[in-house]
Amino acid sequence: MSLFGNRYAKEGKGVEKRTGDESKIKIFFEIYFRKFWKLCEVSLLYLIACIPTFVITIILSGFISSRVINALMPLMESIMAESGAESSLVMAYSALFDMAIRLIISSVVTALWGMGPVTAGYTYILRNYSREEHAWVWSDFWEHTWKNFKQSICVWIIDMLMFTVLVCAFLFYSSQTGILGVMKYVVVSIFLLYTIMHFYLYQMIVTFDMRLKDIYKNSFLFTFLVLPKNFLVLIAVMVIHLIFPYLGINFGYFAGKLGFWAIYIAFAIFVLQGLSGLIINFSAHYTIKKYMLDTIEQTKEENN
Repeated sequence: MSLFGNRYAKEGKGVEKRTGDESKIKIFFEIYFRKFWKLCEVSLLYLIACIPTFVITIILSGFISSRVINALMPLMESIMAESGAESSLVMAYSALFDMAIRLIISSVVTALWGMGPVTAGYTYILRNYSREEHAWVWSDFWEHTWKNFKQSICVWIIDMLMFTVLVCAFLFYSSQTGILGVMKYVVVSIFLLYTIMHFYLYQMIVTFDMRLKDIYKNSFLFTFLVLPKNFLVLIAVMVIHLIFPYLGINFGYFAGKLGFWAIYIAFAIFVLQGLSGLIINFSAHYTIKKYMLDTIEQTKEENN
């Protein structure tokens, strides 16, 4: 029996064999550029299908945005007073910042945590691309969304509860001093580890016939088993999702603020989501393959 259990994988063609001495980075970029337009298609489909759960996440992210706006309000009022701007303009800018913060948080949550059942269909396609197997964008997306609906909706509900609890805990401990104040770093650590677990949750849902508690257990084990690689993936995804808003805020005047943000939104929809999704699922696939799929195949061969 393997460390991660002896359940068998769902039906599929299997993993395409390679020589084994090829760079994973080289393989990733070969897949990415070969599947670029398909990734654009599935990203658009995924984000449209995410709208209901995305709206709920935007509402919940108000816990964070309100805290940030309250902290920035004195600075904004001071700047506006020096420039002679009216107070209504301060409120307009605060509302704009509030919505921007909510959208950025929700897009990062969508990329890192997923949005329930549609993430299962999305993950199935990206997992197949990572395996260098074929997947139909429309039919496979919806087939595996509904096939894995029960487990993935449970994951999403748990995520929303965890998001609310962790944010409230962070805001509470941030206002404390002494030992209680240190607890905010514990909350951040839990948030990061729980985020990394999502690299594996949905891919195991669409790959294995396992109970949900076993999927969570295995995801937790994978989080620590290849922790350095997981952190590199997390940093890469965070950078590509945050660097463009940063550039827009600081250098967007080259194309005009509105022009830059229009370009950024289109870029985020068609490119960033697919790129970050493939990074996560490509990395997760090779970890799952090494510690689960190869073990299952070896067990089958020994039994035969």
